[in-house]
Amino acid sequence: MKWNPLSFTLSSLLMALLVLCGQAAHSQSSQSIPEKMPWTLREHYTFSAGPLRLDYAKDNAEWRIKVYQEDSEAARMHPEVLLRDVGFSIQLSDGRTLTNDMLGFGGETTFVREPFEDAFLGGGTHYRVQFVPRDGLLVEHNLATLRQWSFLLLTIKVTNQSGEPVGISRITTANILPGYLSGLAEETMMSARNLRFRGAYPVYAKDGPATSLRVHDPVRQFGMLFAFLPSGVSSCELNASPGGSQVHGAFDCVYSPGITLAPGASLETDTLLVGFGVTPAVMEAQYTYLLSNACAPARVERIPRAWVTVPDTEGLSVLRAEAGNALASGIQHALIPGNWEGRPGTLEGGTPRYPRNMAEAARSLRDAGSTPGITVDPLLSHGGGGAWTAQSADGQQWVNLNTPEGRQFATGRMRKLFDMGFTFLVIEPSRIPDDVLSRFGMPRALADAYAFAAANEAAAQVNGIVLPSSAARLNANRDELLEAASGFAHF
Repeated sequence: MKWNPLSFTLSSLLMALLVLCGQAAHSQSSQSIPEKMPWTLREHYTFSAGPLRLDYAKDNAEWRIKVYQEDSEAARMHPEVLLRDVGFSIQLSDGRTLTNDMLGFGGETTFVREPFEDAFLGGGTHYRVQFVPRDGLLVEHNLATLRQWSFLLLTIKVTNQSGEPVGISRITTANILPGYLSGLAEETMMSARNLRFRGAYPVYAKDGPATSLRVHDPVRQFGMLFAFLPSGVSSCELNASPGGSQVHGAFDCVYSPGITLAPGASLETDTLLVGFGVTPAVMEAQYTYLLSNACAPARVERIPRAWVTVPDTEGLSVLRAEAGNALASGIQHALIPGNWEGRPGTLEGGTPRYPRNMAEAARSLRDAGSTPGITVDPLLSHGGGGAWTAQSADGQQWVNLNTPEGRQFATGRMRKLFDMGFTFLVIEPSRIPDDVLSRFGMPRALADAYAFAAANEAAAQVNGIVLPSSAARLNANRDELLEAASGFAHF
């Protein structure tokens, strides 16, 4: 098999795809787990798509993808398997790891099959494997088939049935172990997409982990697609590594610095889409359309196609000059970069680079013919507070947006920026320390989602625009521009 050079350069993939989470593998190998029964003796469902079939086991929610063969004893006993025995794991904040094998051998599972209707997806069927509780955790593995779509949806739900809070740092929705993807032609092409999901937007992040993987065997016309649909609670990551003719890796929902489940509380992972058996073009088109529903920004027609900005070490005078130069190229938006506040959280400019009253900066850019925007971190605060704020070691105040008071404060703070005359806000990843997030009991991805929610609430009051900050810097050469563009071609 080979990596498709038209989709991604090898160097980009090596940066994007990391080694499979060693803790999960170590935990599984260190457990005394009995040998599993062969698939022919295991109760399972089989789903069809073109020349491929997916088997889904009741005993431990494991699944595999095989090639369709005429029904015979030989085919049942020795099927041609392309992807073997994909499982899942749950990593707790105290270092323990629960795997689907460990949960499956803990007792007889409950298998539920029931129809459902969804306003966007239409009709389908839910298949649910519910495990016997272990260490106070009730785990459910969910697989959904859809009548109108050529893929399956996978999620894992964890409920804390113990009397104590439980921390979760990572849930691996699908583990592809070394050597478990095999049997494909030498000409098989694989490509990953380096997107980071922030707010209602997919953002290109060339040095970050990928969020999807495509496999296409042009000789036998086999195709597979594994891709996340974001919920904003976790960081979706494909942590994998190419290894000769084999691929191994983990599709992870990462909760950093960890998410705490109170007694009785539940957590469901971001959805992992699994496409197989149909043409790559169909799978890609359907995933893109589904992603457009998950990532649906408001007021699309008003979103700027481009803006001009300067490094955050520069000030208003340099930005105004650059904005004037950009007008000749048709770029009419100008963005004040981060680090403009004199004291973080005050919404006051740091002199002499910016005026203390930032309404003057917005007016200056507008007078120069540009539409003004500003970079901001909604989690910042300054002084005061109470139970809905916390102070980091450097004395900075931070807002807990998981409280009514914190959300109201952050929304009001964003509204002030719009009232100063800024047309659009760009939300940068917060520098809030992990220890403060731990005190708030939320992972970084969820705090980021709350930040966008507060900014969007303020924007809705004044018909403003909220956007994410850039996550990559490109050199102005053809290869880098084409590589970035390939990630968004279908959008």
